Amino acid sequence: MTALTWCKKHYACSDAIEWIEQEGIATMAEAWEKCQRSDWMLWTMKIQGAGDDKTLRLFDCRCVRDVWYLLADEHSRNAVEVAERYAMGDATDEELDAARADVWAAC
Repeated sequence: MTALTWCKKHYACSDAIEWIEQEGIATMAEAWEKCQRSDWMLWTMKIQGAGDDKTLRLFDCRCVRDVWYLLADEHSRNAVEVAERYAMGDATDEELDAARADVWAAC
């Protein structure tokens, strides 16, 4: 199955489909090698069932930590920290929901 067919089958966003078409990406392996959008690759991992919630959540947080310097807002940094603690079992659903709500309110 081509990358384009796979993405359409799994309802990828229009930006991802456009990127695959413009770049002439043939396979998902090629997409993984060339894609610079970690959010797209995380979505792919989730669709494929690669990793449990804890693993994927920690990977998500690690990606954000790579650009931590761009998070000027303390609400956003707190949300990442809470998400990490949640993945490790050290934060509750309520704490995670509150951190998410706090970020949206700050926007």
